[in-house]
Amino acid sequence: MAPIGTDRIQRKPRGSTGFLAVGVLLLAVVAVWWAIGLSQTVPHLAPGRADVEGKSFTTVPIMPFAGLDFHHNYVGVRSWMRGDDLYREMGGDPANPKYTYPPTTLVAFSWTAWFPPSLRLNFNSALGAFPFEPSFPAMLVWLTMMVVVVAAAAWRSWLVRTELGLPSLPLLFIMGATFASYPVIFEMERGNCNALPLLAIFLLVPALRWQRRWLGDVFAGLCVACAVGVKPFAVVLVLGLVAVRRGRAAGLATVWLGVFCLVMWRDLVPWLEVAKVSTTIQQTGYLEFSHSLISHWPLLVRDVGLPQLASWRPTVMVGGGMLIVALVVSWRVFQSGERRSIAWPYLLWLVAIATFVSPVAQDYNLLFVPLVILGVWRADDSWWSHLCVCLALIWWQPLYLGLSGFPWHVLKAVSVVSVGWLVLARLEPRGAISCVAPVGNEPT
Repeated sequence: MAPIGTDRIQRKPRGSTGFLAVGVLLLAVVAVWWAIGLSQTVPHLAPGRADVEGKSFTTVPIMPFAGLDFHHNYVGVRSWMRGDDLYREMGGDPANPKYTYPPTTLVAFSWTAWFPPSLRLNFNSALGAFPFEPSFPAMLVWLTMMVVVVAAAAWRSWLVRTELGLPSLPLLFIMGATFASYPVIFEMERGNCNALPLLAIFLLVPALRWQRRWLGDVFAGLCVACAVGVKPFAVVLVLGLVAVRRGRAAGLATVWLGVFCLVMWRDLVPWLEVAKVSTTIQQTGYLEFSHSLISHWPLLVRDVGLPQLASWRPTVMVGGGMLIVALVVSWRVFQSGERRSIAWPYLLWLVAIATFVSPVAQDYNLLFVPLVILGVWRADDSWWSHLCVCLALIWWQPLYLGLSGFPWHVLKAVSVVSVGWLVLARLEPRGAISCVAPVGNEPT
């Protein structure tokens, strides 16, 4: 009889050398990509720009300069510190006349006030040229921070494979597959702030394992509140804490959110007015770099032959559908007990699902999905599991494959929903170390 625990020993999988080579190649390609883009103030040679015939070769819509979303926060912080009413009018950002993020985001980016503007550029559009003054050094600092956070998240997905008893994959492969994914490239090119809720989840998961459960719950609740303060769709993490049987942490998260609302009330009210306007957005044409089912609702129901549903409230229809999906997976996680090892991929997937309910959901919000798949996929899974991964791989890679419109949006929605199947498949992983503490022996 084999000694207890030998089934948990990970063997070097076949093809690991190939995975390593692919990872190194992907990292090299990404490094060249960014070297081209950042070597110029206006990265006109960066991949993704249209050629002279107007064709696009990548799904990353490179803007006139890198860091467009970061500049929004950079200008917002400077306006906030001057005491301006930035939710009514904010000068200096050619893409957004008003600040669009919750006031907590201003606190998260307050460090940018140390960097004065370093450039003066013109944003050229059909409406004319708009001058603005970005800070290239501040953008580089934020880009470095994003690289660190995403690399740490990829490392966490690599570690969770061991905890789930899955065959090991080279860390460089997981890093390369993460950094070369379309949503991560898009996130870094825009300088968006999804890295902050990703960081919050990265810190939250180990807090659930602290010996002092009260302290862990307080910190986990704070992490959730901070994530919601930057990206409101992250409020679904409260449900996630309940699903992993940390109801006290979920309650403390609501307490922290209440504290944030009281402290930020002066700026919170005007932001709610701006957010209310965004919920009424309905696109007249498909945005290829967006996956919002709410803003595309009239187009989606039209293309399935049910235009009469266009008058139905998309927030209720889409939100209700995604809530059912989230509840089904969350209930299975809850029934399984406190599976600490599944918390990382489960919480990432839960936040990714919530982004479809946001009226403004660009594809960089999906950067959580590659980290989920890399943490839970195994080569000897069922054909259905491989199909789920293949669906995601179509949009995961950044090369433009010709898909657009209705099929493109449905593909993203179906693939992310189906990734929940992979998470559920790991609730009873083969050879995994059980993380359920015996009754009466839980740490205090």
